[in-house]
Amino acid sequence: MPAVSDQDRSAIRAEARQFVYGLGGYGLELSEAVLVTHERIPAPRLNFVEVRRVPADRRAAFVERALDHYFQRAIRPSFHLPTPSDPTLADALARYGFRRPDRPTIVLAADAATAALTPSLRSVRPAGPEELAVVASFWTVERERPELLAALDRAVHHPAHDERWVPLLGLERGRPVAAGLLHRFGPVAGLHAITTAPSARGQGWATSLVQAARAGAWAGPVERYTLATDVGRLVDHLEPVGFGPVETFEEFTLAPDATSFPITVGPPSGPHWRPPRSLPPAAGPQAPDRQPG
Repeated sequence: MPAVSDQDRSAIRAEARQFVYGLGGYGLELSEAVLVTHERIPAPRLNFVEVRRVPADRRAAFVERALDHYFQRAIRPSFHLPTPSDPTLADALARYGFRRPDRPTIVLAADAATAALTPSLRSVRPAGPEELAVVASFWTVERERPELLAALDRAVHHPAHDERWVPLLGLERGRPVAAGLLHRFGPVAGLHAITTAPSARGQGWATSLVQAARAGAWAGPVERYTLATDVGRLVDHLEPVGFGPVETFEEFTLAPDATSFPITVGPPSGPHWRPPRSLPPAAGPQAPDRQPG
């Protein structure tokens, strides 16, 4: 297990938030949590509440305030509660239709040292600009794909300061069977949205993507690599190559048939207010009225 400090964990969480910000999202910071939001891609993976500590006398107000933020935007968020989760807060979320996960999400990290690493024997490489649509096709439903593709194209070609994006493809006989996103922010390189085609699952492609990304050092100079997963098999496969758990959280999500609120997730409708196209010229100081005489 890599040695990590509280400062290291903060950097890991910051990279996870920046992943959403780099795709066009934003964060609203409260004293109890950060509301990570992407209004144009209403997927729970890009819309989540990173919960910190919620005092007992603020739990109900906090949940209502957080839900109001997302429901006004027709978004179904998820809530990330650190483990062991606060049972009172979990009960409050349950009253609104949020379900406790079957297993916690484990955040894994590994040092970036590559001297002893052996690249995967499988064919894994960075995707070319013309292959971004192939990468995006692994993750989203049809209606969200154009927005994600546009956001990914902007992020890859116009990254923010101290940020780098590397889309990855796993190929079997030249056919894409796995994909992932390598995202560097500051000293941390996160691996996100690692997905395998149904026909290739159970063959080790997710592990190969992670190993290849770390061995290839495509993110540039970093201190550590991280990823979050609730798949125990992936944790077991990555621990022998240096990845270890650094923290866990429970991801509470809304049941598909939850009807506590009238939520209808549809295509983005755009902002409800726009600045005027033209502004009148700024008025200068008024001259005093002059009386004839």
